[in-house]
Amino acid sequence: MIYFEFSCAMLLLNCFADAMPRETKYKRTNNEIPESSASVLSRITYAWFGVMVGKG
Repeated sequence: MIYFEFSCAMLLLNCFADAMPRETKYKRTNNEIPESSASVLSRITYAWFGVMVGKG
């Protein structure tokens, strides 16, 4: 039971996307890939793809 509760909590916490790093050694552009800032569930369901199609 404890394992299931921790697994559900971990899934819930992974639903939120990580913030993009403020400083990086690479140049930032307007054409960044939306998948890099997508959450785990968004990556599984390809919800980030709609943003990319909209930009295209």
